[in-house]
Amino acid sequence: MQFNLLSFKLPTETVTINLYSEKVEKTRPNIVFKDELPVLWEENADALSDCKFLYCSFVNEETECKGNKYTATINLTNTPRFAINYIRHLIYTYFHGRVPAAFNQFRSR
Repeated sequence: MQFNLLSFKLPTETVTINLYSEKVEKTRPNIVFKDELPVLWEENADALSDCKFLYCSFVNEETECKGNKYTATINLTNTPRFAINYIRHLIYTYFHGRVPAAFNQFRSR
């Protein structure tokens, strides 16, 4: 058995993303929870008072997300759950089409 280890450094500490209040049916967009972006919930207290999370897409937000749109900057060092999803997306995107081992469900569950 051979293991190939890659060092990986994040290209940036923060990511600016669009967040949406709803998801398109039968899709699996990423979820950003209220405790990961408390400032956004404070700034939009009236609109987000009943929301516990918002949706975002790293691939195609038009086909995965809908509803009210919010833009936020997420610090990846302060939001480990979101950061790991973002890193998995970056790794998958890098290897997809380069090696046969990359496929849609290669992420550990």
